Amino acid sequence: MKKVIKLTIPALVLCVCIVLGVCLPSFNGPVAPVKTYASANVAGSTVAAATMLNNVATQEGEPQYAFGSTVSTNEDGNKEFTFVYDGKEYINAYEYILARDGFLYGYDWDWFGPPTSQNSVLGDDHINGALTRYRPAYVTRALYNMKAIGRNAMATWIGPKGCFTFDHDTGYVTGLDDKFKENLVHLLESCRETETVLVPCLLTQWWGSSYYQDPAYDKLAIEQKNFYFRFYYDEAARKEWLEHGVSAMCEILADYQDVVAAVALSIENGSETNDIENGMLYGNHAYTWADFASMHNDMHDTVKKYMPNVPTSVEDNGGWYDNMYKYNDLKVDLICPQQYSWTGNFLDQETYIRARNGYLGEFNYHYDGKPYHEVTLEYIDSIMLKHFVSLRKAGLTGAFHFCVTQQYEDDRWSYFLSSNMDEYDTLRNYAIPLSYIVHDLKEEHRAGVKDNAISTRTTWNGEKPNLFYNNDNEDNYWMPVREGVSYRLERSENGGAWQTIVNITNPADYSLENGLIKYTDNTITSTSTYRYRVIATLSNGTEVTGDPGNVMTKYIPVEYLLDANGNYDGGFERGDAMFNGSKSTFNSNGKSSNGWVKRYANYPIGRVTNEQVSGAGAYEGDYYLHIDATKGYGSSGAWAGQCMYYIKVPGGMKYCASEWCRDSYQTVSLSVHDAETDETLAYVGNQLISDASNDYTEKNVWYRSYAYFDAPSHGKIYLKLMNPGSGNSNQILIDNISVTEAR
Repeated sequence: MKKVIKLTIPALVLCVCIVLGVCLPSFNGPVAPVKTYASANVAGSTVAAATMLNNVATQEGEPQYAFGSTVSTNEDGNKEFTFVYDGKEYINAYEYILARDGFLYGYDWDWFGPPTSQNSVLGDDHINGALTRYRPAYVTRALYNMKAIGRNAMATWIGPKGCFTFDHDTGYVTGLDDKFKENLVHLLESCRETETVLVPCLLTQWWGSSYYQDPAYDKLAIEQKNFYFRFYYDEAARKEWLEHGVSAMCEILADYQDVVAAVALSIENGSETNDIENGMLYGNHAYTWADFASMHNDMHDTVKKYMPNVPTSVEDNGGWYDNMYKYNDLKVDLICPQQYSWTGNFLDQETYIRARNGYLGEFNYHYDGKPYHEVTLEYIDSIMLKHFVSLRKAGLTGAFHFCVTQQYEDDRWSYFLSSNMDEYDTLRNYAIPLSYIVHDLKEEHRAGVKDNAISTRTTWNGEKPNLFYNNDNEDNYWMPVREGVSYRLERSENGGAWQTIVNITNPADYSLENGLIKYTDNTITSTSTYRYRVIATLSNGTEVTGDPGNVMTKYIPVEYLLDANGNYDGGFERGDAMFNGSKSTFNSNGKSSNGWVKRYANYPIGRVTNEQVSGAGAYEGDYYLHIDATKGYGSSGAWAGQCMYYIKVPGGMKYCASEWCRDSYQTVSLSVHDAETDETLAYVGNQLISDASNDYTEKNVWYRSYAYFDAPSHGKIYLKLMNPGSGNSNQILIDNISVTEAR
């Protein structure tokens, strides 16, 4: 990641408050009344199944609902949740959060892996075979950290192809994928645990677009679309989709109305219409506006059958301003636009669409059509600090930042935190001051509600030092408070008394460039459980104690890139002997094939100069792999410089493949494959170096690239290190290739 200028957080926030006018009037924008429709009886067996999933997940009898909400059952058999804030009752989580915080401060997390996995978000893809990248422990940690930096809401797609099973003779939806049900319950349980409200989307964009097509499949992409997604326009297919798809999802969601703020029916499907009569010529697709509207109204009615008090929303109108007014034809409770801004300022929704007031489904920075490398990250970050302020002024009820991901190198516009939410050192430096702004907006709303007055406070009031999730290691990270002058880190071992670990009298000595404070506790062992908390001393001498962090147990990750003798083979410490491996057998202990295997025996690893070099330039250890990309085999560079490493890992588990690289133009790649089928399981792309056309990373700096994958049941995999480049002046360094279990 490009290095950012270190800023003093209190000064930065003060400047932001002055420039942006953060002390705004409390939000009293109109809130659309939540419509309720007559509820039909819900099949008891399916509700019982969803409840059983819930109880198994919590390992308790009655679940502990979020926000202190209570639940009763009405005469139709539906659960009704009641929320209380400031002595008033609210009938759903959406109204409760608006009463408490004034706004949904949210993230979009639309895929749990790289963007190419969007077909199979929570479950496996039963059309094209893609596997879900959902990692339960990672999601729990990420939600915990979202709350730590001030967010109260998350939106995600739950309805891409992966969540359904199909009758492949008719193309009809027949039910939910088992893995999808398990992961959806886990996501909802994690939201409940962290008190994060969720907006699940039942039908995403590209749902009807089958351009991720299996070449072996006997239907063309458009035929796939018309075969599996006829519910857009075909009455019989619609009936099966509503009964076995939408209803099945709602049966699970209905048990989690304490954290389901709204149910989004779809996102951007309006762009799929092809309707000459209505002037909506957005694609070569098969359905009209009448099809689109009737499908959404059917979905709305189905949601209301199970959750009559939960609002529905539609996030379909981003970008199609000429036809936005048509969305008022829908029964949906909330109509939610999408906007991107290069100034940080947003239009009032009613200036371009007369609609029921709702949240902003997507927002982010957008630089007026110019390449992002033409502006600095500092400038983009300054714009990001204005977004929630502007959106509150626009009268919306919430906004979801597009988007959070766990793996992507482009840190300029779409990805809010970092390339991996476990790597807190790479947290973008505007995240902390923005959390202060959000805190102030919440407090100003509460002051306006309680005192009918506008708060003019500009100093600290009510903040606590928030610990980030401890990933079972020695490193502790927390967010400073604005008037904190010193910090005391305390630890409880095995549930015992709190003991002081360190007194930090000069926080600058422990501050990262992004503003976080980091302390490494080297005294923990793998035989105890621990919990930490932080006490901040303010400039006026007051002490403020933060909430205790998560219970953690020191975790020592198992490295699977080992030879038959148990020696680590990813650090290039064995010299040229590393390229004398064999793919013929997996060793009896399943460790490895004792070295990298040349793909083409006639060439010295494809005529690319790959050599182990010793010296201080290594990322770790004494050696690293030096690759000269100017000597690739062939004019196009195809098949140059390939070598593989065969290992066996416990099957059916999730893993992370990673490497450290330096000075790369993406001319070296690391990929993971099934050793029996050659299927590509993961691709690790290298960071780009700086040059005249981009500004992503720096030369002479090591960067970690990584990807996650599911191991096949037999556990036999191979890693492929390939340099396809030719005629390129790059001199690339690789070190510490690794395969570890992904938690």
